[in-house]
Amino acid sequence: MSLTAAQFENLSTLFTYQRLSEPLSSCITELHKFFSKLDHFKVGTALTILLAATSGISLVVGGIGIMNIMLVAVTERTKEIGLRKALGASQKDILVQFIIESVILSVAGGLVGIGIGVSGVLILAALTSFETGISVAAIAISSGVSG
Repeated sequence: MSLTAAQFENLSTLFTYQRLSEPLSSCITELHKFFSKLDHFKVGTALTILLAATSGISLVVGGIGIMNIMLVAVTERTKEIGLRKALGASQKDILVQFIIESVILSVAGGLVGIGIGVSGVLILAALTSFETGISVAAIAISSGVSG
């Protein structure tokens, strides 16, 4: 619970009227600051949870997109697969080729996403007075989860 300006003024007046010591008045000021930060913490925590849930959903959607792209790549390249089999490639060799292609596609998409995110933060910081920051830990964790 945060004190409103009127409530804070009433408490200050009460302490002044009763001639209470200055340390008690400063204690009320510190409590007000503490409760204000607590409210911001609750909002920050809620936003963090919301962003994490949104990120999780987008990772699932991205994974499904990559799966569909690779499925199309395999069905469109049946002649190439047949030619490779005719030349002696094993099923494992063909599978490794498609896995490498999907990993390259995922990493490239992740790097583009990181670049867009970092650029967005830098642009937001330049255009507004918002306090922004780039968390290397967040980038590492999201890259690890998506990989």
